[in-house]
Amino acid sequence: ILLVYVGCLIFLSSVQRLFQPPEIESLRVLSVSFVGAFVNGLGLLLMSSSFEYDNINMKVAYQHILANTLSNFNLLSSSILGEVFGWSISDLILSTLLAFGIVRSALPMLRRSGAMLLLQTPPEKLEDYRTCLNDVAAIPELERIQSSQLWELNPGVYVSVFRVVVVESCEERAVHEKIVKLIFAHLGVRDPVIQASGRGIFETVTSLSC
Repeated sequence: ILLVYVGCLIFLSSVQRLFQPPEIESLRVLSVSFVGAFVNGLGLLLMSSSFEYDNINMKVAYQHILANTLSNFNLLSSSILGEVFGWSISDLILSTLLAFGIVRSALPMLRRSGAMLLLQTPPEKLEDYRTCLNDVAAIPELERIQSSQLWELNPGVYVSVFRVVVVESCEERAVHEKIVKLIFAHLGVRDPVIQASGRGIFETVTSLSC
């Protein structure tokens, strides 16, 4: 969210500077932007050596440093173009491109982190999840699946919760093991949470809750 806000702020500030150009000390601006670009560039190099591409927190931190680095380069380039060639519009053009790039890179991470917070089933797992539900529902000792959920806890790490009603005469442990094997085979979840109960127990709980 912060990256999207920064991208929009960069664009709006560049438009304001185009119509109301501030008085700028070119030498000071060039010096500050050069030092900022160097420091942030060094941070990118250090971070790239231990970067975990599947870690969304690392991705967001990397994008923040990258945005700062590009902002410094943008300021450096627009200052040189404006001072040497008098191209005042270069600030608006470069800032717009920078803002677009920041927002575009931030939106996928925003959607993914939002899905993780809302415990939504990842799109890449939907087909496997449906197949798993059909196979679990086909277990003879299982009367029905009361509820189920699959979500991504961390990149590549999934959590699965099943609440099922079993036939009274069956052994719940055996049904539990069958469901665990099916969930692991289809979804790769090693330790799913499974709550199995007999029909009589479920009906008693339901009547009490009503």
